[in-house]
Amino acid sequence: MIVGDPGIVASVGSLAWIVAVLAAAVAYRGLGAPVLATVLLGLSLVVVSHPPPIGPIGLVCFACAVALLARGQRVSSRLGSAAPAPIPS
Repeated sequence: MIVGDPGIVASVGSLAWIVAVLAAAVAYRGLGAPVLATVLLGLSLVVVSHPPPIGPIGLVCFACAVALLARGQRVSSRLGSAAPAPIPS
């Protein structure tokens, strides 16, 4: 066996996913992301449990959070490029 006990590898992977998702949710909230996006991102940590119905629900939460964050980024970049700020003389 190359990896050893798969239970240990699964536990480390699950813990890493939980830490990464929670850290991303906190970081995005700190940057001013919408509350809904950060909550959905936080809820996506249930993806650790792969079997249906919990795993797919977590994936949907993750996909919705990514879509909300991408939409917010696209809107803010459009607003930023719409009218350049005047340069004081």
